[in-house]
Amino acid sequence: MKNTKLIKKKLFLILIILIILVFLIMVSFKSSYASYETESIINVDVNKAIYLFEEKQMSFNIDLDGIIPSDEPYIYSFSVSNYNEEQRSEVDLQYQISIITTTNLPLNYKLYRNEQYSLSSTNIISASDVVNDTDGSWYKKLTINDIYNMNYNIDKTDIYYLVVFFPKVYSDSTIYQGLVDNIQINIDSKQILE
Repeated sequence: MKNTKLIKKKLFLILIILIILVFLIMVSFKSSYASYETESIINVDVNKAIYLFEEKQMSFNIDLDGIIPSDEPYIYSFSVSNYNEEQRSEVDLQYQISIITTTNLPLNYKLYRNEQYSLSSTNIISASDVVNDTDGSWYKKLTINDIYNMNYNIDKTDIYYLVVFFPKVYSDSTIYQGLVDNIQINIDSKQILE
């Protein structure tokens, strides 16, 4: 009877040790095997405001740090205005937008003007080309053909929604882990002479 109790205690102790070892192996495997986080904030709102008062070229960057593959797109917004709280443009202006991105991640882009993203929204990006610059770096140039006008005698704001897709199919790949991508948005404004 004592032998049976002793054997049961030893088996119980061995079982506890095995469970602890399996747990430690799983924790060790999880920390050494690269994987993406499953929780994130999908809709990030940059709320970058650009004010046009004269002829000039302006640009700003959107850093995509922490972006992971997802079924849901990432949505960034920015606005272009001919006024702020203190002044309004004194001349009629026209502006054009261009976007340059790095090619570190397999991202797709859509841009919407004055309408939020939905399946029926109109994407204003007319072309997407991968280009090699003189330094040998690759980047993606997104072209928007439209030119937009802002008259000096009325306050005008155009709101843009940049929608970035990082397809979920890449979630099992470790190739893109730790990589970041950058988006540069350029706004080139000119005075309307007629």
